[in-house]
Amino acid sequence: MPEEPYEEYLLNLLDQVLKLMVENDASDVYIKAKSPPNLRIEGQLVPVDIDPLTPEQTEILSMKMMPDRIRKDFQNKK
Repeated sequence: MPEEPYEEYLLNLLDQVLKLMVENDASDVYIKAKSPPNLRIEGQLVPVDIDPLTPEQTEILSMKMMPDRIRKDFQNKK
């Protein structure tokens, strides 16, 4: 089943962030609504040079990354 265009855009954005993570030898990536993703590089949080993520974008990305069983539990608790 093909992704919706907006979801596909967000997954491409996540892919770019993960590539930056590897290129910069970052240990973690932090995704939070109303801020750009941050990479932990040598113990320091470094924001990625993109616009802050909206709450909707953050939710879509989070749901896409969660395993099915965790996503179902999360949605049941909403």
